[in-house]
Amino acid sequence: MRQYLVVANQTLGQPQFIEKLQACMAEGPCRFFLLVPATHAHDRVRFSPAEASAIAQHRLDGALARLRRLGADVHGEVGDPSPIVAIGEVLHHRDFDELILSTLPPGPSQWLRGGVPDGIERIFNRPVTLVVAPADTAAPLEVGT
Repeated sequence: MRQYLVVANQTLGQPQFIEKLQACMAEGPCRFFLLVPATHAHDRVRFSPAEASAIAQHRLDGALARLRRLGADVHGEVGDPSPIVAIGEVLHHRDFDELILSTLPPGPSQWLRGGVPDGIERIFNRPVTLVVAPADTAAPLEVGT
């Protein structure tokens, strides 16, 4: 059974994100571990660590419910604000066949500007499958179920 580490935050409700996970499920039995970094900045708004964690938890809960309704075997957690630190903490305790990073498009994406995909590959010696939301994406603060 394939094991996927999926890292996302603002893009959890995007169709491209859901389609990627459905494609993984169509390939055969798999499990997902959804990691949502509690990023402090969203849509040019800065949040306190507690607010960022609450937003991330709300998004995680919505995504877990949605993916389970689609038949996914999925669990997850909120992680460190730094996606690289959060990934490192998870990889310290678990192993995965593939890492999927879902991000906003170039421009609004702090993760792309910060070189997160290259950093993951370099630091953890793992390939990253990148799922990028379309350029007209406006990331909502809430994830609907």
